[in-house]
Amino acid sequence: NEYTRTLPSNCSLMCSEVLQWYIDNEEYRPTVWLYMYKRDFIVQNNLKFKGRIYEDDAFNYRAHTVPGSCFYLPLKLHYHVIHTSSITGLKIENRNIEGSITLLEDMLDIYTNNGAPENHKKLLKFYAWFPLKLMTENAVFDKKLIIRYSKILTRNLSFCSLSMIKSLVKYILRFGNSIA
Repeated sequence: NEYTRTLPSNCSLMCSEVLQWYIDNEEYRPTVWLYMYKRDFIVQNNLKFKGRIYEDDAFNYRAHTVPGSCFYLPLKLHYHVIHTSSITGLKIENRNIEGSITLLEDMLDIYTNNGAPENHKKLLKFYAWFPLKLMTENAVFDKKLIIRYSKILTRNLSFCSLSMIKSLVKYILRFGNSIA
């Protein structure tokens, strides 16, 4: 069965080229089961899971920023089954929001450790929005998480749009008291 994605197939590409292609074409898919990594590559680059919610995103971003090559094989070799205990099927709670904020911190660390490439900003802007999206769509409000998230955003204003700041302020005013 062929898998349709518009990546160039049947040629070796640098991991950074694949990441840039994903960013440019808005096709970044961070789920780890979409990729196969050689054990040597994982060990040499000290790629590890940290046992967190949304950890696939940071793992794959890190894997796509280290030196190495990859090969796109346009075949369906895996069928995803969502289990009832999977976080994708459960109600969004504080732990999900906390996980998305931790993910943002991880993504920003990887970005910074790679020299803050300008061409990755589009991807990082998505991850800056992600906690706010989860909070607003699920009406989850936790004062400590809002403060933590706001501090991250104020240290990384280049990833914030005016509409994002307005949405955050509206959300705080709607669901919480002053957090100052």
